[in-house]
Amino acid sequence: MNGKKNFRLLRKYHLTCVNHTDVLDNVLHLCATCHEEFDDKFHPNLVILLKHLNFFFDWEERWQSEFDPLDPRNRTAPTAETYQRHCESLIRGEGILEDKGGFYVAYMDLDFLPPLPPGYPPLPNYGEYQWHGDPGAMVFHAIQAAVRMAGLDLLPEVVKDDCCNCILSTRGESNR
Repeated sequence: MNGKKNFRLLRKYHLTCVNHTDVLDNVLHLCATCHEEFDDKFHPNLVILLKHLNFFFDWEERWQSEFDPLDPRNRTAPTAETYQRHCESLIRGEGILEDKGGFYVAYMDLDFLPPLPPGYPPLPNYGEYQWHGDPGAMVFHAIQAAVRMAGLDLLPEVVKDDCCNCILSTRGESNR
């Protein structure tokens, strides 16, 4: 299935708040090398997930428990703002920059970055960042990337499990 068709399905089932794939508010600021690895359709080496992925699971499970087939309401996807408020509630008053958004974790499957100069410590295969974009779009991009990765050597088991649970959750199943 191609990316545009996948995106149309995400919109149809209200799993993302983004109307188009090229929305400026959903831009992910990465260097050219990281963007190439993130967007690679055949062997992506960079996956980015919500740091607090349970927020997405809880949102979906709440919707499914309230769903009544005789009175179907549209599913609502969590917005960047609702995810940011959730993240702010977890850090209890420390605050995060309003224009930066919620917390995400980036995982590199392979060390694709150029070598560091001598004397620099090695980079970790993951990092935590803030991002202002749509959480649903990021979750489903991560699912697609994790499915296509040829070697999941450096991804922690919990990330692999979370990607599987995202798929099951949207189908009304749970592995948690």
